[in-house]
Amino acid sequence: MISQTSRLVLALLLLSHGFADFVAQTDKMVTDKTYGYRAAYVKHFFANFITSFVLMLPFMSLYVLTILLLLSLMHIFIDFMGYRRQHAINNVPGFFIDQACHIFLIIIAWLVMRYSVAMPFSNAYINTDILSRYGDIACIAVVYLYVIFGGAVFMKKIMRHPLIKISQQEVAGVGRYIGMLERAIIMTLVLFDAMTAMAFVLTAKSLARYKELDDKAFAEYYLMGTLASTLIALAGGLLARLWL
Repeated sequence: MISQTSRLVLALLLLSHGFADFVAQTDKMVTDKTYGYRAAYVKHFFANFITSFVLMLPFMSLYVLTILLLLSLMHIFIDFMGYRRQHAINNVPGFFIDQACHIFLIIIAWLVMRYSVAMPFSNAYINTDILSRYGDIACIAVVYLYVIFGGAVFMKKIMRHPLIKISQQEVAGVGRYIGMLERAIIMTLVLFDAMTAMAFVLTAKSLARYKELDDKAFAEYYLMGTLASTLIALAGGLLARLWL
């Protein structure tokens, strides 16, 4: 049985990874890492370490600090090895392998520290119920972050497939933000068990692009993007309901 403290720690570690990889890491940093620029790796290291340090501050000790430092260094090592083989990280399978390696390391770090971290502050201020509530909030934040921002990175890699003939400006432009909003809405509907309302969201999106659907290439791009984005949001919503 996982304690409430351990559950919160795992959620915070996953949250820090998601923020550093999907929010703090810019397209320029990704491009610079592809070309092997050290400054990009240094920036990404500090993004990882500082984010994890801030989120884990209530549990901080020299032992936890050391693990966070090692975890950030290993994160950069995995990225370095991945970007040395550009084809291995710039496609969908490579993306999954890269993220699986990072999450595996996070779980190892969590297993190592889970029995060493103490309940933050004092039992007089934070009881089990409050800690459980913090854990629920952190878990929901993790899933939202991965679905919205991680999903955007994943969708970008799918839409760059050579068989999908569409302008990359469409992939990286307003379509990206529409997809992020769509996933956020659908996941929220799943969390509140209002999945029938998804039809309204998808219909509204289709009506907004109605005239463009006459273009076969755009229709294929639209269908692929909508189905993949909806699947990500559904999976995230169901996972969040199981985790809570």
